[in-house]
Amino acid sequence: MAKLGRPKIGDYPFFYETYIKLVTEDDLNKTLRQNTKEILDFINKNLAKDWSYRYEELKWTPKEMLLHIIDTERIMSYRALCTSRGDRTHLPGFDQKGYVENSDCTKRSVASLVAEFKSVRNASISLFKNMSRKEADRVGYANAQNITAKALGYILVGHPRHHMQVLIEKYHFE
Repeated sequence: MAKLGRPKIGDYPFFYETYIKLVTEDDLNKTLRQNTKEILDFINKNLAKDWSYRYEELKWTPKEMLLHIIDTERIMSYRALCTSRGDRTHLPGFDQKGYVENSDCTKRSVASLVAEFKSVRNASISLFKNMSRKEADRVGYANAQNITAKALGYILVGHPRHHMQVLIEKYHFE
């Protein structure tokens, strides 16, 4: 298992800095596994909370936020796969708001979302665990921007951390 190294400025578009700066660890593979436990512990600690609550009209519920994390993980992992394999296809962006609005997530249980998260995250862990440094450093093209596969891996850790902060600040999760 190769240590993939941290992404550098220029490895990703600046708008991903919000997520990447939340990842202080250097070993992506170890961090993905630790982050999985961190997310699952956070969810378990907050199971008694109202996962259908909106702190403001049109804001996402915690269930919608969790599904957004899952959807984003799928998309970023696919981008990382394409990038690591040298595919320079122009991968599209995605409308995160539309994904949530069209998900019908409100009818799902938190348990079903947790099971889906575990499945998707395990696939991401496997992808990065078997990625060489050369593959991780390859540059792809997604959402009209250059990005490396390893930067996409760091986004997979920082993005959920960002949303956990929102859940703490706006939804009073612990």
